[in-house]
Amino acid sequence: MLEHSLRSAAAMVVLWSGKVRFQYEGENTQAGLVSFIRNPQQPVVQKSTEESWADTVSNVHHLTADTFHTFIKAESSVLVMFYAPWCGHCKRIKPEYIDAAAELFNKGASGKLAAVDATKETALASEFSVKGFPTLKYFSDGRFMFEVPGVREKDKIVEFMLDPKVRI
Repeated sequence: MLEHSLRSAAAMVVLWSGKVRFQYEGENTQAGLVSFIRNPQQPVVQKSTEESWADTVSNVHHLTADTFHTFIKAESSVLVMFYAPWCGHCKRIKPEYIDAAAELFNKGASGKLAAVDATKETALASEFSVKGFPTLKYFSDGRFMFEVPGVREKDKIVEFMLDPKVRI
């Protein structure tokens, strides 16, 4: 059993005599890892921090436990993406989702796109049985209707929101 308190699911540490001497916090690149292995005592170049998606200006509504239910009840049609900031699939869908929200806004569509950071809003993720990322769930008139699998491109998101039906 590992007795050391690690801050993430994947961690690289150097142990001597059963004690953590160094923990790697640098970039996940070959050069960064090799450099650390050769000399774990050298100062680690910190990973660059990404801007929070909620801080990015767009037509995507970022919801929290405090705003989620009020927003869902106020809108007739909402597609919510539950995401994790570290998730590669989420990072790929993010620009598509932002562009789809802009197109829906420009068309005057009644449907809204929303996003929930499931790593911060764990109670919401649990309430809606989010098991993986990204998870898209459709709400109509304040009620959860169904999950929307496989919709990842702007055009497909817009098409769905203009005519929201269960897709198999």
